[in-house]
Amino acid sequence: MHKLGIRGIRAISMIILMMMVSVIASAATIELGGGSTDASKITGRDSKIAWHLSQAYQMTVSVEHVSYLYNRNFDYGEIGIIYGFINRTNKTVREIVDLRDQENLGWNQIAQRLGVPLPEITAITAKVLDKANMADEVQLMQNLLETENKAAQNGEKTQSAAKTKQTDRSVSPEIVHKPVYRSTGKSTF
Repeated sequence: MHKLGIRGIRAISMIILMMMVSVIASAATIELGGGSTDASKITGRDSKIAWHLSQAYQMTVSVEHVSYLYNRNFDYGEIGIIYGFINRTNKTVREIVDLRDQENLGWNQIAQRLGVPLPEITAITAKVLDKANMADEVQLMQNLLETENKAAQNGEKTQSAAKTKQTDRSVSPEIVHKPVYRSTGKSTF
């Protein structure tokens, strides 16, 4: 009998996850609280990030939620930061997105308000992105944080990157969190 190593098991798990996503993508719409996302817009990258964030934080991160946030114009690095904050606090995705969008806080300002060390979160997010073979997203995250730091030093308000990006991946702007629980009791959405 042939033994599978850790890499083999991970590869098989990723293939199974991708197959599940393709089945889900055949549905017309996936409901997310008060909004919905077009299932045809779920990508393999969404699946990879959801999988690796779930592994990194030992919590359920759904592909649909990742796709929804990406379609709201959050980069994958920002999605990783959001889930890092969720992992360290009792906040929901909605509460963190509200801090970002409605209060126009930068990620450093949100981290300070929540009492979470942002460098630890971004280091984990960078590892997640590297494991998902998305080095381009690591660079985007680093550039965004650098721009926010410069703006903060100049006393400027940080505008949410999600508000400034132009894309055709838009979906319903309203998101009402529906908790997804694991045995750890953590709520991810």
